[in-house]
Amino acid sequence: MGKKFVIELNGEVSEKLAKIKVAAAKKYVSFEGDVNEGYFSGGTALGLLIRGTYSIMGSIIKINVLQKPTSYTWEDVELELREFIET
Repeated sequence: MGKKFVIELNGEVSEKLAKIKVAAAKKYVSFEGDVNEGYFSGGTALGLLIRGTYSIMGSIIKINVLQKPTSYTWEDVELELREFIET
């Protein structure tokens, strides 16, 4: 079972996406795609897996998490994603 999140992007979308990719990579998560849509996947040094898709419309990014670590709550996942996106 997945979960969706909607987050406001601040700034120019292509620059913001580039920053998201760098921030996510520091947490062993890879964001692949363009300013319209893509996917993300990765894990942590502990081997915890997260994967999902994203789409961007205007200044909104919609995240659809398809898999998360069982030890993480949905609140944990949202906080981690917001760290990537709101940096």
